[in-house]
Amino acid sequence: MGHSITTTQWKDHSYSFADREDKIKALNTIDSGGLAYDLTLVTVANDLADRRNASRDIDDPAELNFQSSDLDKLDSKQRSM
Repeated sequence: MGHSITTTQWKDHSYSFADREDKIKALNTIDSGGLAYDLTLVTVANDLADRRNASRDIDDPAELNFQSSDLDKLDSKQRSM
């Protein structure tokens, strides 16, 4: 299953394939500080995880407000975990 990597890991991996000066120059032109990340899926998963974590303090199961629709915004890989 895939996983996230850091910008540094991506750059290190990319440079490991740069065996010629022209490739290294091309990689040096990339402004990796400007990469934008879509946090939509991670935000939904983190919100659900935060709610689940907070539910540890609830003694009465009737007070839990989890619904099957809580999973609707997760993708199939997130649901399988």
